[in-house]
Amino acid sequence: MESILISQNTNDDQPTSLISLVEQARSLAKQIEDSADISVIIDRLSIEIEARKLRNDIFGSELFGEPAWDILLDLFCAYKSNSAITVTSACIAGNCPQTTALRYLDKLQIQGLIKRERDHVDCRRTYVSLTPAGVNKMSRWLDNTKLRSHKSFILS
Repeated sequence: MESILISQNTNDDQPTSLISLVEQARSLAKQIEDSADISVIIDRLSIEIEARKLRNDIFGSELFGEPAWDILLDLFCAYKSNSAITVTSACIAGNCPQTTALRYLDKLQIQGLIKRERDHVDCRRTYVSLTPAGVNKMSRWLDNTKLRSHKSFILS
């Protein structure tokens, strides 16, 4: 099969095949699609976090305290948006006293769902993130809730 060559405005003015340009366009389209998917996931997680905060504001956090889940949601959102979360921020996300949140962070670490890493620049600061197992479990939860919400939408 003979490739059609076209000129490309680059510094070296080397001809590029039409097939190569189509492959580049497909690659770019896939990157845009992946980026849109990540944006939708981050939006869903943010909505879940905000809904939990609203629920706590209305009913009080005493009824629905789930610090570990709040921390996992925050860390998963951070993972999807390539953000770094400090232990202090994770404790705030837990919506509970700091000592309680620290105990939950210990439990999550023992379960292999999170890891802690010291900041190489400022040793007083520690970052917390999901482990691959944590990402896997949170992704499974997201996929299953997406499937359930899709089914309930169809049944409505």
